[in-house]
Amino acid sequence: MLIPPPGVSLRLATLDDVAALALLHQQCWREAYSPIVDGELLEAQLDLKRSEDNWRTQIENGRKRLIAVRDGVPIGFAASGPGRDDDLPTPRELYALYVAEAEWGSGVGRLLLAEELRGESASLWVLEDNERARDFYARHGFERDGARKKYDELDVWEIRMVRRVDHPVRA
Repeated sequence: MLIPPPGVSLRLATLDDVAALALLHQQCWREAYSPIVDGELLEAQLDLKRSEDNWRTQIENGRKRLIAVRDGVPIGFAASGPGRDDDLPTPRELYALYVAEAEWGSGVGRLLLAEELRGESASLWVLEDNERARDFYARHGFERDGARKKYDELDVWEIRMVRRVDHPVRA
């Protein structure tokens, strides 16, 4: 088990977190995607009300969303579930992993990833031009598998990365 960075804890998101998580989600998209996505297209996707509604619906529907908190403030989050790609039978798909830029390199992302996937085989989709994220996932056992698709709303390409684990680690 990984030890959290000083002052950081992990917990499941609650309805009390909706507003803060919606803001964090938008902040993380701006920080991660501004260098690689057209600014107008990016901003068009960042509707705060829609983000709040999405977080609220997920939590109300019982979807467990893991968040990293420092001093009571969310600084990162992760979400996963069953693999959604028909051509790739992985037990898990990492739907999202975001950490505020101020926390990049602190170990928060590694902690979220480890806790969310618990050593299982998994897949994920990442923006092809997001070298920082691709390198992070590669350091944690993910490899490109050749699948690629267009993310039309941002006019960018995504690639699929897969981590295969023969004997999943259970925490």
